[in-house]
Amino acid sequence: MDHEQLVRRASEGDVSAFVDLTRRFQHFAFGSALALVRDFQQAEDIVQEAFVAAWTALPTLAEPAAFPGWLRGIVRHHAFRVLRRKQLHAVPLAEAENVPSDDPPADHLLEQRRQAAAALAAISELPDALREPAALFFIHECSHQDIAAFLGLSAVTVNNRLHAARSHLKQRMLTMITNTLHSQGLPDDFANRIGRLIETRGDMVEALFDPPRFPIS
Repeated sequence: MDHEQLVRRASEGDVSAFVDLTRRFQHFAFGSALALVRDFQQAEDIVQEAFVAAWTALPTLAEPAAFPGWLRGIVRHHAFRVLRRKQLHAVPLAEAENVPSDDPPADHLLEQRRQAAAALAAISELPDALREPAALFFIHECSHQDIAAFLGLSAVTVNNRLHAARSHLKQRMLTMITNTLHSQGLPDDFANRIGRLIETRGDMVEALFDPPRFPIS
């Protein structure tokens, strides 16, 4: 079933269709949020809020085909709200090994944190136009065509931007970033969790979505 059919069913109150829709677009939403806030947990929280807001506002979406770009607008809206509330400190790549921790972690946890900080720092150092396509691709190896549809760009532009992003990053760094973003991605049950959240809240779900005042591109 294509996403337009899922959007129509979900807008009529079909939670299972919305869960499928979430599963289809969750990695795109996560990559978009991560490219902005550069923090895995905050990105996950933003994506959860964005999907709940999308469920509430879905009946207002006039054209189901526009869902990918519409969802991206909601994600960015929530991400900008987070950025306005808190000034984030991006960890420089050279300081990636000195990530503070409340408790001394085991060696493998320390290494995971070091790699996560290094991966986020490398992504953050990319030029603005390259950061989001790169995050989408490295998180879940989304196809160039799907990335283009989500970002509202041509496939040729996405190809060029991904090529440029790879040129900025050394091969060893590319492997580390891919492995790290895969391991730090959304949990396997994320879409089902959104479905349970919607069903639990029911009519009490707050409409968190406002028409985004930020540019989509």
